[in-house]
Amino acid sequence: FIYNTTVLPRLQILILADNNISSFLTDIQISEQNDLHSPSLLVNLNVRGNKLSNLLFMKYLPRLKYLYASNNLLERFGWNQYQGHQHLITMDFSGNHFEVFEGFTNLSTLLNLDLSSNRIKSVKQDALEGSSALQRLFLDKNQLTRFPVFGSQTALYELTLSFNQIRQISNDTFERFTHLRTCILSHNNISGVGPFQGEPEISVERLDISYNNIRRLADIFLLAFRNV
Repeated sequence: FIYNTTVLPRLQILILADNNISSFLTDIQISEQNDLHSPSLLVNLNVRGNKLSNLLFMKYLPRLKYLYASNNLLERFGWNQYQGHQHLITMDFSGNHFEVFEGFTNLSTLLNLDLSSNRIKSVKQDALEGSSALQRLFLDKNQLTRFPVFGSQTALYELTLSFNQIRQISNDTFERFTHLRTCILSHNNISGVGPFQGEPEISVERLDISYNNIRRLADIFLLAFRNV
């Protein structure tokens, strides 16, 4: 599929969902004379349910705010290869083939990120470096065995991790999630909660740890989650 910015100079929303597209190109991308083409005004792109394996086109969509690319063949994000704009608000990569959560760096406007139903087994600590505005992160239905740890504090308000293989949450689990209000951990293999050292106060208001293997909650656990 070739998106021609000259033919469609005012296009802001493009929906190509549930087709058989394996390649998305822009006329700017395939031309050596980029200055002869109109800059893309595309704000919202929906390519879910196709066969895309890369995101090279993002470099040529500098005003893109909403990208819906679920159920494709994507294996990684690698933002460093596609630098060019700072407007992204929402990205949906659910139902792809990601195995490592990494590379979502310096996305200062990103608020919502969906990586559910992938194959993610590990999370890099610097995966969200410079993306501190992120509020909602969905990691359900992956293969995580540990609660994700990020190298810097985030503004995460909602974090969902249901249907993984997480086994334990402890005193340092929520240490860097100072703004977290909703945490969904249902359908994991959690057998232990706590202990929480000292008297921590965790900001979570909604905590779902149903359908796990918990037999006993540490006494301090209920004190730590005063807002639940």
